[in-house]
Amino acid sequence: MEVLLVLLLISVCTVSLSSHRDHSLGLFMQQLQSRCLYVQESSFYTKKDKDVTIQDRQAVFDGSRFAYPKGISCTSFSFHYNENGNISKAGTVQCQNGQQRKKMVFQLGMGRIRIE
Repeated sequence: MEVLLVLLLISVCTVSLSSHRDHSLGLFMQQLQSRCLYVQESSFYTKKDKDVTIQDRQAVFDGSRFAYPKGISCTSFSFHYNENGNISKAGTVQCQNGQQRKKMVFQLGMGRIRIE
């Protein structure tokens, strides 16, 4: 009975750790998306242009630096939100964490962001 309990605990820990690794890039992309949306709302509220620069290992949101977690890197992309909250240009940012890759697509107009 004790051996079965130990095997059960080991299997549960293994499954939870592997699923945590699988979701870490997805969670990071959601954080990046949330920060972009916050800057967009801020530009609309303050009626001022706000710059966003996404780099290999960090992003800068209106002067505020956001360092990526270890092992995550992204392609570079820069844009700004104008006083109406519109994005200045469309583009795609690709981020990866080891074998995993995800894309964040920035659309023109109201600056909708889609994660693929």
